[in-house]
Amino acid sequence: MEVKISEIWKDSKHALIKTQHNRKKEIILFTTYKGATKEELIKFVNENKVEDFIVPDEIIVMENIPKVFLTKSKFN
Repeated sequence: MEVKISEIWKDSKHALIKTQHNRKKEIILFTTYKGATKEELIKFVNENKVEDFIVPDEIIVMENIPKVFLTKSKFN
């Protein structure tokens, strides 16, 4: 997933976190890309026929990704 996200939003940093809250599993994407939207990811996946791509449940845009995210999660 991280590689595909980097193809869409080049020159940005990304970190994916898998979490579980009240038995509900979620994937959260942290990114430095200011215009990041789920709709843009869905459009890219559909247009490029990307298989095995799970759109994150939530996207959080940050000015910088803390290094702890980059060392403790999958990133690109």
